[in-house]
Amino acid sequence: MKTSAALGHFEAFDRFRHNGTTNRATPTPVHSDDRLAQNALALVASSMITSLIGVVFWFAAARLFEKSEVGRGAALITAITLLASLATLGLGNAFVRFIPVAGSLAGRFIITAYLLCSIAAIVFAGVFLLGIGVWADELSFVTDNPLSIIFFILGTAGWTLFSLQDSVLTGLRAATWIPAENALYSIAKLVALFFLAGSGAIGFGVAWVVPAVVTLGPVSWLVRHRLGTSQFSARRPTPLFNRRAIVRFAAGDQTADILRVIGAELVVLIVLAKHGASASASFFLASTIATSLGLFATNVANAFTAEAAARPREERALLRRSLLHSGRLVVPAALITSIGAPRIMAVFGPEYAREGGAVLRILALGSLGQILVALAIGVARLHRRMTLISVLFGSLAIGPVVGALVASPRSGLQPIAMWTVAGQLLIAVAVLATLLRPLWTSVAEGTALERLLQVRGRIELKRRTTALASLLDELDSGREQRDRLLPRRIVSLDTDAAVLCVDRPHAPLTVKVAFNSLAAGRLRNEADALDDIHNSGQQALLALVPQLVEHGQRLGQDYLIATNCDGRAPLVSDHRTTVAAMEALQVIHQETIQQAFVDSQLLSVLVDTPICSLASSHHLAPQRHLLEHLRRELRQSLAGRLLHTSRIHGDCWPGNFRFTFGSTGPQVCGIVDWENSQQRSLADIDLISYWLLSRSGGLAKAVEQGLRAATVRDVLKPIEVHLFDPSLPADLVVLLAWLGHVASSCARDGDAALSPAWLERNVTPVLTMVGSRVELFARTSHRAEA
Repeated sequence: MKTSAALGHFEAFDRFRHNGTTNRATPTPVHSDDRLAQNALALVASSMITSLIGVVFWFAAARLFEKSEVGRGAALITAITLLASLATLGLGNAFVRFIPVAGSLAGRFIITAYLLCSIAAIVFAGVFLLGIGVWADELSFVTDNPLSIIFFILGTAGWTLFSLQDSVLTGLRAATWIPAENALYSIAKLVALFFLAGSGAIGFGVAWVVPAVVTLGPVSWLVRHRLGTSQFSARRPTPLFNRRAIVRFAAGDQTADILRVIGAELVVLIVLAKHGASASASFFLASTIATSLGLFATNVANAFTAEAAARPREERALLRRSLLHSGRLVVPAALITSIGAPRIMAVFGPEYAREGGAVLRILALGSLGQILVALAIGVARLHRRMTLISVLFGSLAIGPVVGALVASPRSGLQPIAMWTVAGQLLIAVAVLATLLRPLWTSVAEGTALERLLQVRGRIELKRRTTALASLLDELDSGREQRDRLLPRRIVSLDTDAAVLCVDRPHAPLTVKVAFNSLAAGRLRNEADALDDIHNSGQQALLALVPQLVEHGQRLGQDYLIATNCDGRAPLVSDHRTTVAAMEALQVIHQETIQQAFVDSQLLSVLVDTPICSLASSHHLAPQRHLLEHLRRELRQSLAGRLLHTSRIHGDCWPGNFRFTFGSTGPQVCGIVDWENSQQRSLADIDLISYWLLSRSGGLAKAVEQGLRAATVRDVLKPIEVHLFDPSLPADLVVLLAWLGHVASSCARDGDAALSPAWLERNVTPVLTMVGSRVELFARTSHRAEA
């Protein structure tokens, strides 16, 4: 067969598969005026206001206080923010992730978290003061009198709640109020600083904390008002909102935050101990300005997490838009800051410019990598991959800590900045290649890269066509002229297997050839299924199933030859063809039907094996918690039920059925492609699979329609066909049928089926539906039903 002819067959088949029954409508586009843009820009505006006024704050501090007092004051503020970060117990980002799905329980969630974090802040501050001479002797002035001790303890608790309330507003999707709140706070602390001039380093803490505590009252009123809206008060929480999930998320995020603190706030204390108060002040100001640039990306990522939690079907579009928002904000700001770093630091004084100018220039450039790192952390938080978040923050902490430890007073502060930026850029490259793959794989669509991949595919197609011809010639060697596999016609030349028709007038055949071990396993399974069915001796079965002619291996490739079924596949599956197909399937089922309790072996076939197949894909890594949730729910609902089992076909899409069309209507004369056949499975899965794959609008839409039915009988109500277990919950059988189909498709097509576009059409929408359902399956009594 010529390569051009084979290519034509391949392209036609590929277009049908990817645009046919498993296609679905493109997700609703995200408009430019959506809440993501509003909340992201509000958070960024808040950071800009805070940063600008913060620069003025430290400018005033450098003029009103001695440089040594600035260094100790910066260390005091660092200690308070460090302890407050620990005292949030990881619940800050938990607010962003779980408030959108908390419904009417959001208020209780917030109050409980506030109480726990306040207690933790008081305890941590007390312990810090008890050992202050050991780990922060420079801050021993805090313990000079009872008032400063009380201020430090209560101020830490107040700052903890202040740092939490922005996360609460973000989770409530009301971040547009945050710029006003932070602007008032920033102005208030600047005014307080002028009044406290000459009060020493403790004045820094008072000016920093007291205005923050004052904002707690108005913001709490706003939160209460927001919780009273129908968006929260009238909604039930989703299954994702539960104590176990929150505790696990908070514990993981707290671990990650500790690592973040090690790589940020704690480095200031190390610099203070090794380089002195003067160098500490310069490094603190430079890192504060650079961190403000990184906060732009962090705020956009937080807005993405909250919005994607509320609108999970639009995650991919929201991610792309978040990258655009971050890039437009961070890139110009970082470049301008890096170019003008010495002049920016000179605002605080010539000593700050000399020691911190180069540090700011390096750290500002490093904030470019923070765009990708922040987005990756946002994606990981959305999917509750807390171990990964800890790994990311731990990796980020390595650079500054190593730099702080190896830098000597003689070498200055630049090595710390260079180690920090090197770590950020390495991690940015790593997350772009893994967690953020949807960004560049989506961009590649329709571009020169996609065309390059198409060219590569054509080259690979030609190579496989040549290998296929060699194999067929080898099979023909030694055969009589009459029995040779001629003439040949390629039906499909997929990524891991080929299907050909041998159009001999006296005995047409179908030839299948495997190109890899997965396809070879499927061919062996089909050979076993055909053997079992024909060994039964039932004439009704023999008329429907191809007969195995030959199966073996030549030239290192597995092949299978079977008789060709007469008839043709329907162009459109209507009511009559659907009834005929289901009646033919039941002829197969009836031969091996038996009643049995669902045991561990059957659970492995129905649930564990297909879910493990999907979970093994790195493309589905963000949805692994939903796959695990589905696995757990399916096992709990199936275990112990008394159901009808039989041999099933396992791939009941209309293209695998051959019909004859006469005056009496369509009749099935053959069922082909038994590669996914199971010797023991639920009989009704085949019927539901055919129904799903014959619906217009795509697989995901069909699953959504099936999940709305109560029982299997309700799904197939318009079709007068016998069901073995008609009272089974519809969602249970629909999801089992869907799971078997997508898992076999992934295994069948390798990387092609696991492309982001394929998953977005067939897997992600269904997993989103599973995660959003309050009750996944009807909890009926298994024994009573039996």
